Amino acid sequence: MEEEVCEFYFIDADFLRSRQDTKPLPNFQKLQVESPAAFKRERYSMTQVVTGFHTKEDLIISHRWFQSECPDPDGMQLAAIKNFLKEHKYIERVWFDEWCMPQGNRTDVEQTSFDLMLSNVNMLYLGASVLIHLDLSYQARFWTQFEAWCSMQLPTPQGLKPSRNTTQERFHIRCIQGAAEQSDHHKQFLITDKVGTNASGSQFNQTRDNKTLVEEI
Repeated sequence: MEEEVCEFYFIDADFLRSRQDTKPLPNFQKLQVESPAAFKRERYSMTQVVTGFHTKEDLIISHRWFQSECPDPDGMQLAAIKNFLKEHKYIERVWFDEWCMPQGNRTDVEQTSFDLMLSNVNMLYLGASVLIHLDLSYQARFWTQFEAWCSMQLPTPQGLKPSRNTTQERFHIRCIQGAAEQSDHHKQFLITDKVGTNASGSQFNQTRDNKTLVEEI
């Protein structure tokens, strides 16, 4: 059986580093019109996830949407991303859902692309570096908790194993909004809560469809 491969859109990290405007970026469709050169495309497969092919150069943002129509209305999350990129110059591409997947009213082509990327999105959180924007409501949402859990796992041919305190640890946590106070406490609580939960090797090996992986865990 041919291995499933999914192509994702990313934003060029240097585009974000060089951006002087403090306003939040527009969504995917508007950004494609305003700054088409900012987009990069990367193909992901489960083999690449297990081998860590994308871990160093790709950064995935796990975050909560602050408003239903706009996840980052005041540009706070963009500022946090830019600060992280300045500290980690080896990052080449950034994935932030609003910028990298079609939003709102989609054309048929955009809907097809969106559905394919959404059904394979777990490959990003399992196979790349992940920056967690931890606010006080982050752990109240299923999807952000699941993203954090995936970011703390090490994919292997035998299954998923905790990556905490290994040379292959690839998650980073930045506390924002109210969580910035007592940030060490909030970080440790998230790590302790997620590292203790693991999936069996048979689960991982048998769930080539990422939607199934979500349902089984």
